[in-house]
Amino acid sequence: ASIFSKQIENGIALGKVSVITSIDAGYKSNFRKIHSADMFDKVWANLSKYAAAKKACRDNVVQAKYIVIPTVNDSKEEIKRFILKAYKSGIKHLIFSVDFCWILENPDDAKTMKKIIELMHYFIKTCVILDLEWHIWAFAEDIIKRYNKISVEDKADYACIFDKNLYKNEKNQFLNFLLKMESLFS
Repeated sequence: ASIFSKQIENGIALGKVSVITSIDAGYKSNFRKIHSADMFDKVWANLSKYAAAKKACRDNVVQAKYIVIPTVNDSKEEIKRFILKAYKSGIKHLIFSVDFCWILENPDDAKTMKKIIELMHYFIKTCVILDLEWHIWAFAEDIIKRYNKISVEDKADYACIFDKNLYKNEKNQFLNFLLKMESLFS
């Protein structure tokens, strides 16, 4: 999405094209580090145009993906900025994944796996609160399975984080907060 394509925009408008773009960052500096390009704002602007072109009934045709790369973009603040940027750009479907190479190179790193699981939980919770669709790619789901096999300190079943009902209370609290704020300024 670093180059805007009128053909892709038209295909989205006709319901014949979908776009998935790995942004992997909430900050320009990390985007530059990960993608070796200073195109953060341009990519988001292009995705925003594509999202505006989609048919009202097809919210998932423009998707933004966040691939966690441990020690590079593995913070809640970075994920929050990514999600809010997507939200403001009109992108309603987000994907969470983990760097496949890291998984292969670090099959027994329980500490980092636990951090990734916590980030995954934060990602899902934030998406649910903002009423965004989310998807966890298999690499990320594999982290939960691996973690539960090797961790001696914590044998919790993290599969429950995928249950959307888990977040209903937080979503209702957030919506009530927004309504209160709206009434203060109207």
